[in-house]
Amino acid sequence: MKKILLLFVWLILPAVVVFSQPKGTLEIYTSGPNPVKLVDGQELTVEVPNGNTPVQLFLDVRNPTAVNVSALARKWSVSLVPHSSNEFCWGDYCYPPEDSIARHPVIIPANTTVKEKFDARYFAYNHEGETKITYGFYIGSETTDIIKIKVIYRFGSSGIEDQLVSEKFLTAFPDPASSKMTFRLQEPLKSAGKIVLRSLLGVTVMEIPVQSSTLDYTANVSNLKNGVYFYAIETNGRILANHKMIIHH
Repeated sequence: MKKILLLFVWLILPAVVVFSQPKGTLEIYTSGPNPVKLVDGQELTVEVPNGNTPVQLFLDVRNPTAVNVSALARKWSVSLVPHSSNEFCWGDYCYPPEDSIARHPVIIPANTTVKEKFDARYFAYNHEGETKITYGFYIGSETTDIIKIKVIYRFGSSGIEDQLVSEKFLTAFPDPASSKMTFRLQEPLKSAGKIVLRSLLGVTVMEIPVQSSTLDYTANVSNLKNGVYFYAIETNGRILANHKMIIHH
């Protein structure tokens, strides 16, 4: 009987070693030459420049543990613009709008970052407004250790409350800009605010305090990567203007 019990234990232990997953949370980064680490619950705003063309959000996922892990992804649709659509890809598989959980895990080696294995896609189909979706990443079935990223897909002026006071309320020149650019207000603000410059993924890369008596503000953009950016002026929690610009060195 002892020999049988010992054999049984020996057969079970390898299975535990192979399939057990370490506790802990994956790390999420924006994709690109200068990735930014995202914290759990962080919110990204993705401006949709063209309602006829889908936008894609790529994220890099890092396994900070000392062993290989089997990682999964999922989504929660918080609020959707009617007649818009969204899908996501994880690893080599893409999932249609009705699927919320990836069925195929991605094996991430120890202390390794897999780049652009996660791809979220949003289709506005020219319907204005904000769609809010939360994406989560976790190891194996440990959904209690899930890390979540909140994404707002925004298309059209109706997607931003009080957005466009005037088309020329805030302008920026030169556009494209290479080293320095000037932001100009059409009229002074009634109270202090800030000019915010964000990347295409909604990550804030610059904030400029705005005083109620000043119209022109010069910014050094020489350290920013080439690409499309969005600049806005915000005061008292309201967005008064939101526009697109290009940086090209």
